Amino acid sequence: MKYKNLNTHILFVLILFILILGVFVCIKTSMISSPPSMVSSTSVQSTDVFVNENGDIGYIHGIWGFGFINPNESDDNSPYCGVMLSSLHYPEIRKLIFGKFAEETVWESDMERPSDFSNPFVGCPKLEEIEVEEGNRYLTTESGMLFHVKGTLIACVPQKDGDVRIPEMVHTLGICAFNGCSRICSLYLPASIETIKDGALGDMTNCTKYVVDRENQSFCSIDGIVYTSDRKQLVAYPAGKESDSYHIPNGVERICAGAFMGAENLKKVYFPQSLKSTGVEAFRNCEKLEKVVQTNELHSLGTGTWNGCKKLKERPTAPEGD
Repeated sequence: MKYKNLNTHILFVLILFILILGVFVCIKTSMISSPPSMVSSTSVQSTDVFVNENGDIGYIHGIWGFGFINPNESDDNSPYCGVMLSSLHYPEIRKLIFGKFAEETVWESDMERPSDFSNPFVGCPKLEEIEVEEGNRYLTTESGMLFHVKGTLIACVPQKDGDVRIPEMVHTLGICAFNGCSRICSLYLPASIETIKDGALGDMTNCTKYVVDRENQSFCSIDGIVYTSDRKQLVAYPAGKESDSYHIPNGVERICAGAFMGAENLKKVYFPQSLKSTGVEAFRNCEKLEKVVQTNELHSLGTGTWNGCKKLKERPTAPEGD
């Protein structure tokens, strides 16, 4: 009789737990805003992605099931769903809508691999417009650029064109943020920029110059090329620059990751005596590059420094670095 009562109590507690769980799911579900009129959906990293009938508009719902607790807001238990943008593969999408609870996530440890040096929207090559649903606390957008509200420019749409100005609110350019934006002609970096991450400005094959605001304390531009303010690191060379040769100024000690990526007119580069190292894929896809002139040996070469340099026969060597 004693065990029978115990089993009854256990069954009661179990039923009560299931009922509470059901109510919790209903509450969470009611928090989810309905997407625009979409007809198909797929799951990308636990995120519902809806696509309209024509296949040209995508909607990232932002949460399903119980959702998740935002690790970036330790004191905030708001539901959210992180989306790794490079996981989105919708070649016909022209507009992408981020739902109220969507938040972008980039796993930087994965991005360190050379094969991952591409625009976060690499799977959506026709993307030209971004919309962030009202009430989203994590993301914002302006002129085809996606931002985290705390000041990181996450990515620019591949179809962005013309002369582009980065808004003053931005302090960080995310990994490969503008990479492969081949229709941009020039890019203005405001005084607020403090960090430019690997590959952020690479492979912009129509861009002829970068302009850094004179008030910027972290970076400067010389002849359209971006350097750190102390001029010891060459950060980005515009891939559309018409010159077929370039003498890197003496004093430069490092060529950053992806700095010359896609420089399609470059045939000859002169390394200064001060140069010590290159970053990952620093000269990737410089297809016309024929000669690199150096006066001393480098301390290290980043992985894949000369990848895609088909005409470069004599390649400077050094221990592999970062």
